[in-house]
Amino acid sequence: MEALKKGVYDYIKITTKLEPELLNIHCALIHISKVLMNLVLNAVEAIECNGDITITTRNKYIDHPLMGYDEINPGEYVLLTVTDNGIGLSPKDL
Repeated sequence: MEALKKGVYDYIKITTKLEPELLNIHCALIHISKVLMNLVLNAVEAIECNGDITITTRNKYIDHPLMGYDEINPGEYVLLTVTDNGIGLSPKDL
């Protein structure tokens, strides 16, 4: 992340869209920091030239269980999203 601050990636614009009334979450700050750093660095690697990375937070109510890696029960959650306009994954790598 220091490289982003020092201008090494001047061709990348990082925008934040943060919910002003974000719910409180229970987590380890170091884990959230590492996750965010990894998502942003992956986005940086996906951008070949001028590009945009957007970091978004918002509150989200889930009204039915979601299945995936774990079951996510109904309730209020905070959603963190990192998007970029890079080339994306090839079908082979996906």
